[in-house]
Amino acid sequence: DFGPKVNFKKKKVRFAGFSGLPASSRNLVVRMQRDPSLVDFRPVEQCNLDYHPERGSAIDPHLDDSWLWGERLVTVNMLSDTVLTMSLRQHGLLGDGSEEEEEEVHVAVRLPRRCLVVLFGEARHRWKHAIHRTDVQQRRVCSTYRELSEEFLPGGEQAETGAQLLLTALSFTGTPV
Repeated sequence: DFGPKVNFKKKKVRFAGFSGLPASSRNLVVRMQRDPSLVDFRPVEQCNLDYHPERGSAIDPHLDDSWLWGERLVTVNMLSDTVLTMSLRQHGLLGDGSEEEEEEVHVAVRLPRRCLVVLFGEARHRWKHAIHRTDVQQRRVCSTYRELSEEFLPGGEQAETGAQLLLTALSFTGTPV
């Protein structure tokens, strides 16, 4: 991984060995920024994942932190097709106005190899995302890039830390942490 060390419970960020995103990512980030929806995307973390079906690789349904990480999560799915499962717990009203039982809605999103997916808005903040074991049919390699939240941008409480993180990340001189 390439990014700062973070204690999300204590809301602490440490640079501890973080020297930037890797040089090999520079062209990909520039290419991402050519898309109108990512023109201002400035990642400060690159998380590389390597899933193997024989190891039962998976990632449980979760929401990414929103204290440090910003509005968009960008993932490049590189080696094989897979399925990203989005889930949302919701409850509704019955015809008589009483509440019905809570149910979980699941949406399977096909991710072809070499695709880019951006989670933002409700998909980022309300819908959990997962990769189920049964959906890892072949080795899957992906990189997820995260940007800073408003708190770490100019005008935010931690703007100074954010500026340092951006300067370091976008130097593209990183070695794995």
